[in-house]
Amino acid sequence: MSTEIQGYGLVVDVLTGKFRVPSDRVSPGATLAGLELDSLALVEFALTLTDRTGVRFTGEEVGADLTLGALGEAVDARLRGDTATAR
Repeated sequence: MSTEIQGYGLVVDVLTGKFRVPSDRVSPGATLAGLELDSLALVEFALTLTDRTGVRFTGEEVGADLTLGALGEAVDARLRGDTATAR
């Protein structure tokens, strides 16, 4: 399995599982704001990514206007040890 699938898959899993976002609303081009996640939910989302990966993510890194595809790429980059974010 490629790392690109892992990051995006994790993002989708967290959104559809923990946040109960309907899977038909989730796509690589969707944004967290478009899925109606508010600022508190963004922080909780970042904490969940941290818990699931062991890599620290902040609410600032998980921006409302970031696409899910870009967020998946950022997760992959962080898991590889890259410090740059997708912004």
